[in-house]
Amino acid sequence: MKRLEVLAVAALTAVFICSALVNFGALELPQSRWKAPENASFYLDLGGSCGVKCVYVFLGDEHRTCFDLYAGAPGGWRHVGKLDKSGDFCKWEKVNVGEETRFLKFEFQSSAGEVGEVLVVSEDGKRIGIKGVIGLNGTAGESLSRLIDEQDVATPPLTQKYGTYFDEIYFVRTAWEYLHSEEPFEWTHPPLSKLIIALGILSFGMCPFAWRFFGLLAAAALIPLMFFFGRRLFKSSFAGVLCAFLMTFDFMHFTMARLATGEIFILFFTTLMFFFFFRYFDEAFGGGSSVQRKGVSKTAFRSLFLSVVVFGLALSTKWNTIYGFAAVLVLLVLLWTRGSGRAMAKQKAALAVVAGLLVAALIYVLSYVPYMLTGHGIYDVLMLQRRMYLYHATLTATHPFSSPWWSWWLMTKPLWLYFNDLNSSVSTIVCMGNPLIWWGSIPFMMLSLVKLVRSRFSDKASVFITIPFFLQWLPYASISRCLFIYHFLPNIPFMIFATVYWLNWLCVGSSNPSLKRLGKVFVAVFLVAVIVFFVVFYPVISGVPISPEYKESLRWFEYKEETKAWLGWVF
Repeated sequence: MKRLEVLAVAALTAVFICSALVNFGALELPQSRWKAPENASFYLDLGGSCGVKCVYVFLGDEHRTCFDLYAGAPGGWRHVGKLDKSGDFCKWEKVNVGEETRFLKFEFQSSAGEVGEVLVVSEDGKRIGIKGVIGLNGTAGESLSRLIDEQDVATPPLTQKYGTYFDEIYFVRTAWEYLHSEEPFEWTHPPLSKLIIALGILSFGMCPFAWRFFGLLAAAALIPLMFFFGRRLFKSSFAGVLCAFLMTFDFMHFTMARLATGEIFILFFTTLMFFFFFRYFDEAFGGGSSVQRKGVSKTAFRSLFLSVVVFGLALSTKWNTIYGFAAVLVLLVLLWTRGSGRAMAKQKAALAVVAGLLVAALIYVLSYVPYMLTGHGIYDVLMLQRRMYLYHATLTATHPFSSPWWSWWLMTKPLWLYFNDLNSSVSTIVCMGNPLIWWGSIPFMMLSLVKLVRSRFSDKASVFITIPFFLQWLPYASISRCLFIYHFLPNIPFMIFATVYWLNWLCVGSSNPSLKRLGKVFVAVFLVAVIVFFVVFYPVISGVPISPEYKESLRWFEYKEETKAWLGWVF
């Protein structure tokens, strides 16, 4: 790499990390816990009458926590709210109050959950100091002090920074259980992502920063990876920087980097798998007399082997990565059916694939070692695979933000991962792509597809862009279970490649000087607009509190049922 390339990629990576660390994750959680005895009751003394907007309660485990909340004073309580939650894990739950009061009374019923802390928030969004906690009905006051002994652990406004959100309640809980050799709760996907999250907790302690750290690291690593990938694919450092740039400012890449689930690792592993495969594909696809004389190099076969090994990491994260590997196999068969393919050492390539699959299978089995350490044998692991398949094959559950496969590229229905109504603002995280990158890639992908057909599969770049893209997307058309826009995540690199393919051609590849000048202007405007979109949408993809009016101004169209029905019929 030249110095300028190093500086450009390093700057993009630094920009991404700095922007992702804003409102990223707290470095501590409430440590002391209180479990409600039967018919527990107590009230908080705020020291004086004040306007209380809401109460936050930190739920430390997945067991049910149920209580009624009252405002007023002893002898004159009035009911203001109720909380009845189970299945949460290390999460703050809010009960709205909206009352002027000095005292707040809690009456627990059938609660087995551990409560870590109680925070009271004023009408102006500030934390209200709690002067004391008084037990009723024999509830021990000494143990109740655990509810108010770590008031500085979280500062309003409370956002996802201070606890789990969305599917983190499953993945983080399971990671914690693996660390304590307990029966894992989340078993519907292979365990690798949970083990990586557990490694973060082991490294930095049980806190949001820890369980999101390695996801951020994987997302940051994608930026230089996209540079090297783009430079190799297009034989251009300029194209490599463009690829890294667009990955830096894509919304979904950013959002998934800050969510402790498996998706960001899927994006990293599948991109790395295709990167290694392209190092083989690039040399083998070239064909010509040089390949016929010398054959494919050992380095290329080694890359093919590594590609299949990385597939093992991807498969150990989620099964849907098999669509990407299917694209690898299709590309491999395409090589073998070409003239240059017949000149390749097919046996060596097949041997590299088989050897890689053996290592991938070993990786997959080893990912279940922590599961087996909880008291399970290899037979249980095999039966668990059957349970996983049946779960996904027969899943009938619905979700208000699920979306059909054909809607993802159009982003007609983004996924709201998090929403919290604060005092005069809201904190929200929406899962969607950068509209300029996603919508802009549609005509570029269509041009790549036309190039593929017109070249009769002889244009290397268009072959490598379009086949993986459609093979990682179209199989979802046959799946009837609940789907989400994040299933489209592995296609982000190929949308970027399609875009860069033609932007690079406008600036470098065209033989028309006037078109080149116009192309450079267009690319400059496009890149600036990508940054502008990222800045404008940053609050709604990061959880940074903003006004409700600002949030609504970014809702460009409604996902109406009649539109869904019509488009569903078309597709």
